[in-house]
Amino acid sequence: MPDTGYIYLTVDELCAGALVHLISGVDAQGTLATAPGAVATQITGYTEWVSAGGRLLTIGWDWQMTAAGDSVHLHRIGAPSSNLMLQSRARRDLGHIRTVELLKQYLDGFNWQPATLGHIAARYG
Repeated sequence: MPDTGYIYLTVDELCAGALVHLISGVDAQGTLATAPGAVATQITGYTEWVSAGGRLLTIGWDWQMTAAGDSVHLHRIGAPSSNLMLQSRARRDLGHIRTVELLKQYLDGFNWQPATLGHIAARYG
């Protein structure tokens, strides 16, 4: 099989593995137009995670910060990027579009926010 640069996993293998936080950052940005005297900001950034062992799987995505009351939340925005190609249980490639859709579902159920917020606070605080 030619080297494509992909790491090939089934969804079950992805879910059984561990991801480790590598780096996160805040995007450079300006202020948004608002009413006179008010300044609104939109905080966005990125995060990159890697596999805990074996072949180096990388998954990165963008996020947006929102506040509700006295708590801060991060939400994934856009599609993740990765060197992963998901496969069926029969080891047939699911293709790029299906892999991205399944990665979105996986990440939306993955508890990445605490590590990312902690890294952001330590890096920029």
